[in-house]
Amino acid sequence: MVAAYRTGASLREVARDFKETKSTVQRWVAHAKGKQLDRVDFYNKPSGTRQPKNKSPRRLEKRILQRRKQLKDKSILGLHGAVAIREEMIKRGDTTIPATRTIDKILKRNGMVDSRTRIRRPAPPPGWYLQDLQKQKVELDTFDIVEGLYLHGGQEVQFHNGLSLHGNLLHFTFYGNADGIPKRFENPRKKTPK
Repeated sequence: MVAAYRTGASLREVARDFKETKSTVQRWVAHAKGKQLDRVDFYNKPSGTRQPKNKSPRRLEKRILQRRKQLKDKSILGLHGAVAIREEMIKRGDTTIPATRTIDKILKRNGMVDSRTRIRRPAPPPGWYLQDLQKQKVELDTFDIVEGLYLHGGQEVQFHNGLSLHGNLLHFTFYGNADGIPKRFENPRKKTPK
């Protein structure tokens, strides 16, 4: 690419001929600028440093892993996570104490995390527990009663709720006692579609 560019072709022509982007051609031309082609290292190296600048020093990582091992072996409550490690480092007066999240990342990077991540599975279809209900051959209505609730001032209220699984019906009844007169409010309605 660089040789083609140096013979007088434009960047766009070289990019089209080699089926590369113009920015790739520009990068390699700039890389070889002022050098003979046989002296240019065209090895495709990743840009940047070998180690990120914000990576914790290896010495600190070793100290965190040692603190975890000590806590796991000797902690009465068995606490040896990132929070416990940080608290132990503060208690011991360590000079460099990273944030809890940094300690957690160091533990994960070194495979020192006991728990596994939770796998979320999709919800089963409505009525999965009864074959006829799942096939919508039968209907299921559920009712619940909430009682013993008291509003400010000692007023007792009750709620009666009804829900139809496939019929998309919702029933709500509120029983309250205002000024010594029992009140009832009903709200039968269709559920909103999902």
